[in-house]
Amino acid sequence: MSLDERTSTVQRELFLRTVGVVDPPAAVTSAMASAARDAVFRAGQVIYKAGTIADTIYFIARGQVRLEAPGEEPWTFDDPSVVGILDAIVGRPRLRTAVAVTDVSALALPAEDYFEILEDNFEFGREVIRGLSDGLIKDSLKVEAFDEVVGEGRPIGVVTDTELSLVERIVCLRSVELFATASVQSLASLAEMIREERKRAGETIAEEGETGGRFWVLVDGHAEVSRKDPARSARVGPAEILPHYTSIALDQQLTARALDDVVLFSIGIEELYDLMEEHAELMHSVYRYLALAREKVMAALAAQGRRSG
Repeated sequence: MSLDERTSTVQRELFLRTVGVVDPPAAVTSAMASAARDAVFRAGQVIYKAGTIADTIYFIARGQVRLEAPGEEPWTFDDPSVVGILDAIVGRPRLRTAVAVTDVSALALPAEDYFEILEDNFEFGREVIRGLSDGLIKDSLKVEAFDEVVGEGRPIGVVTDTELSLVERIVCLRSVELFATASVQSLASLAEMIREERKRAGETIAEEGETGGRFWVLVDGHAEVSRKDPARSARVGPAEILPHYTSIALDQQLTARALDDVVLFSIGIEELYDLMEEHAELMHSVYRYLALAREKVMAALAAQGRRSG
């Protein structure tokens, strides 16, 4: 490797430590810097088009990028930022076209390499989940129509009059977006670990500020989630995470209370992460879930800005 090449690699590593939701360890920045390539776009140039394969993630070092879609509010990203990651995580074609608003300098990292690096560095992957969750709770609480970014749920279709069997638990877990792309094997292991709980109408499920190390899946019934400051509340239905989707990584940020008699799965956070370390596809399912939540929050904030403007 020449001196110029070594200098370029060091510069990439230093930049990669400043972008993203967490500060990556040296092994991660080194691997990402080695796999990435420099990418330069002139103002007005299309970086990628809607409908194309989401096979590259762009780390914007300098400049401004706008994501556009017909009939939707544009999303604008200033440096340093990461663009194109949501589609890559969800595993779908690009939903928006990315356009350079100004001249843009970026690092282009193949999505496949990014996910391999996450799998090879589990603790970093765990910190990414925590960082995404921290950003999500802050941004979701900015949404005045809070119920728009909290899932209303959907019927799971399992009779819950008696304690559920292992197979019924697996069916319930498969209906939850958090586990949508997890393997049956990982869901079976999770189904053996969960605690089935039943609460009467009016009972508290979780209290804001608690550090119990657990979160809940609402299997049957409805609950209200609320926050004191800022004042927020929403009605939540089956197949949703309580008290908030960020509870898989953070202390309880909201209070959850049963609106009617409910059936719940109580899941230990450490138990979930132990399974994610063994099953890479379970971890990717969690990334996908948070990416979809992030997308919903961004759309709600963009619409809120348009209304207030």
